Amino acid sequence: MSRDQQKALRRYAKALAKLGVPFEVAAILIANKMRDDGIPISLENLDRAFSL
Repeated sequence: MSRDQQKALRRYAKALAKLGVPFEVAAILIANKMRDDGIPISLENLDRAFSL
């Protein structure tokens, strides 16, 4: 995952957290966005997205 992709996912995760979306739902939404963007869904990539 590139740095730009990582930053975009992190911003998306922060926005979801700010809206009060439960973590489990946010993880599904982030994984769907990763799939749509062609980013492999792995624990490492999910950790990077949620490293707020």
